[in-house]
Amino acid sequence: MKHCIVGLCMMYFSVAVAQKCDSVLNLINYTPTISGIYNPVWNYNNALENFTISAYGDIYTGSNSITTTFLKNIYNSGFIDDTMKNTVSENLESINRVGVNIFSGVGFTLYNKKIFKGKAAITGGIEHVVQQTADFTPDVFHLIFYGNYDLQDSIARLSNTTFNGIKYNKYRFGIIKPIPMSDGIITASAMLGVVQGQSTNFININNGAFYTAPYGEYIDFTYDFVVKNTAPDSGFFDWQGAGASLDLFFEYNWTNIDLKLSFIATDVGFIKWYSDTKKLTADTSIFFEGVEVDDLLNATGSVFTQDTIYDLLGLKETELAFSTALPIKLNTAIVKEFNPTFYAALGVQHIINSTYVPLVYLKSGKIFTKTGTAVDGIIEYGGYGGLSFGVGATQRITKNASIQINASNFLGLIVPDKLTGAAGYIVLHTAF
Repeated sequence: MKHCIVGLCMMYFSVAVAQKCDSVLNLINYTPTISGIYNPVWNYNNALENFTISAYGDIYTGSNSITTTFLKNIYNSGFIDDTMKNTVSENLESINRVGVNIFSGVGFTLYNKKIFKGKAAITGGIEHVVQQTADFTPDVFHLIFYGNYDLQDSIARLSNTTFNGIKYNKYRFGIIKPIPMSDGIITASAMLGVVQGQSTNFININNGAFYTAPYGEYIDFTYDFVVKNTAPDSGFFDWQGAGASLDLFFEYNWTNIDLKLSFIATDVGFIKWYSDTKKLTADTSIFFEGVEVDDLLNATGSVFTQDTIYDLLGLKETELAFSTALPIKLNTAIVKEFNPTFYAALGVQHIINSTYVPLVYLKSGKIFTKTGTAVDGIIEYGGYGGLSFGVGATQRITKNASIQINASNFLGLIVPDKLTGAAGYIVLHTAF
């Protein structure tokens, strides 16, 4: 996964296919305005009587304190020097957040006039999802990257610290339904999916305090935490859990005023983990002065075993299956087409069950019909980070295909040592 994140972190790819290229607006897929997730409603409206295929990939990283360079080196097992650590340390807030989202997959829509008679279409595909998020205090960062030497006679606060990592595949199938209205048309889609859980790792420190005595004579550690995890996955087809998902897409197109309202809710579901699952819990305090020399010299391997460490920390390990809610993604936007070649969209995006905070965005695009090119810009605030700017472009390749590249947060790539986050996608869309 680390290599996947690093490879995509500097450029994110999302691919989608469009058919009726005689309509210039088909060049822009603005419904999922932040990410390149597959949207069957858009595919259906832009390729009504065809079979379309969308291959897509998307990466989004963000933080309110962790720089792009720092995050890249963590996932690439690179060297983190004092300059990197000091830059982050100076930007830390009372609660810090960082997140990495990766979406990639293939989706299709199929409409046949004889079979469906203009009343519906089918859709489906495969999607791979990786999400890692964390909330942490400045003291947690200090302990991990500086140690506790300079925290003598002080208390490090660890409360409200969480880490949540999950990796899974979705195999989904559904229907697209157009509903004619007096002032326009509603297009809705629902997809049910079987979820293949690959791996997960969850840590929650509800309460925690770490005191280091002067000269390091002893430490006093008070904590209340829960850890749930599975073994690392062995590959793309590794099943360590199974579940179900529901993805919903909705668009109301007021054709009389050239206005659209869209709503997307994906990954509504769960995974039940059953393979090599473990749960650790602890609610205690320890007072540690060290290990007696005689015990160490006379030890036969029992002093530093897992059992003794668990006893020392008051850990309780349970091997049992547990369930995880999927990180539900919500996106709603209102889009105004001012003329056949210009639009603007205002929307909000949120991810439930993660560190994400609601993200507000404004996006606008312009189409150049002679060259078959579209360009757009975006301003957003929220998510895992703060304010960011993005640009994108779509190019018609053939009559029935186009490619879209978008960097929704490109400043983090330009100044990675100072700024936080990088995001983007690439979309290749074709129809038959």
